[in-house]
Amino acid sequence: MRTIRRLFSTLLVSLGLLFASLAIFVHLTQISLLQTGRLQSQASTLLQNQAVQSAIADSITTSLNEILPQGYYVPTASLDQAVASFSKNPTVIQEFASAMGQAQARLLGQSTKPIIIGGPQVSSIVASAIAPYSQQAATAIGSNGLTLTIPGANLPNISWYARHAATILTVTRDISLLLLAIALIISPSRKKVIKHISFWLMGMSFFGVFIFWFAPTYILPALDTSWSNFIAALLRISGAQIARFFALLFGSGVAGYIVSRLLPSI
Repeated sequence: MRTIRRLFSTLLVSLGLLFASLAIFVHLTQISLLQTGRLQSQASTLLQNQAVQSAIADSITTSLNEILPQGYYVPTASLDQAVASFSKNPTVIQEFASAMGQAQARLLGQSTKPIIIGGPQVSSIVASAIAPYSQQAATAIGSNGLTLTIPGANLPNISWYARHAATILTVTRDISLLLLAIALIISPSRKKVIKHISFWLMGMSFFGVFIFWFAPTYILPALDTSWSNFIAALLRISGAQIARFFALLFGSGVAGYIVSRLLPSI
C-alpha cells in the first residue's frame, strides 16, 4: 500500500508541476508578449539595430528596383550608410514606432494591415539621406515616393490565445494546486514532495534567466536577422517585472528546501 501511495503521489507531483509550468508560461506571456504597446516602446532601440537596418535596406532596394532605370542600382555600402543616417530622424522613428504598434496589433489579431512605413515625409527624408550617394536614386524617390515594408514584423496571429490566456492561466493554476495538494496528502513522505517542488521552483527560475536574459542578450542577436531582434526586444521589455517574478520563484524554492530539511519526517 505504501508503494502504491508513493507511486501515485509521484505521478500527481509530476502532473501538478507540468500544469504549473504551463501556468507560468501563460503568466509570462501576459506580462510581456500580450501587453499592448510593447514593441512600440522599443521602436527607437530596434531601429538602431544593425540587423533591422539591414532588413530595411533590403526593403529600400526592392522599392528602388521598381522606380530606377533597369540596370541601375545603389551600392550596398552606400545604402547602408543612408539607412543609418535616416533612421536617426525623429519622423522616421515616429513612423517606425507606429509600424511596431501595427505589428503587435497583428500579433494579437487586432489588425491584418501590412506593416509598412512611407508617405511624402518619409520619402523626402530617405531621398535626402541617399542623395550624397546617388542623386539619381534621390530624384526617383522624390518623383515616385517610397513605401518600405518592415521585414520581421509580420508576426503570427495569436488572437485566440490572447483572448483565452486569462482562462487558461486560471485553469492550469488551479489544477496544479489541486494535484500537488492531493500528492502531499497521500504521499508517505511529504518531505520528499516538498523537496521535489522546491527544486522545481529553483530550476524554473534558472530557466527563466536563460529565456528572458541569456537568449535575448546573446543567442537571438547572434542570429543576425530582423525577426530574431524583434523577439529579443519583446523578451527584454519586461525585464524588471520578470526578474522579480523569477526571484520570487527562486526564493520560494530555497525556503521550501530549508523547510523540507528542518521538518521531522512526515
